[in-house]
Amino acid sequence: MPTHDEKPWWELEGKPAPWDAHFDEEAERLRRLRAQEFADRLRRREHKRSKRSVPPPPPPGPTPS
Repeated sequence: MPTHDEKPWWELEGKPAPWDAHFDEEAERLRRLRAQEFADRLRRREHKRSKRSVPPPPPPGPTPS
């Protein structure tokens, strides 16, 4: 184990810390999960809206005289 005066092996070799790759993978997985949940919420919202919505009234036509 290096002391505070010595750099760890990954810094000596100019590489990122070994756990950085794991954190990056986890962040990407969570980002994809949030994006999927957001898309699901939008899809459910649109589905509910389409089931509850009332069609617009017909446009006013010419009045017979």
